[in-house]
Amino acid sequence: MDVLRTLIQMAYKMKLLAENQYQYISKELLESGKMVGGWLKSA
Repeated sequence: MDVLRTLIQMAYKMKLLAENQYQYISKELLESGKMVGGWLKSA
């Protein structure tokens, strides 16, 4: 997840993503991270 987060940040800084795209992806990535964390705790 950290690698993906870093790649998304780099893409945004390089102007490959618009701000609204970056915000949407960041929000979805955060939610995915929460789900993965929950699955790991329950396993």
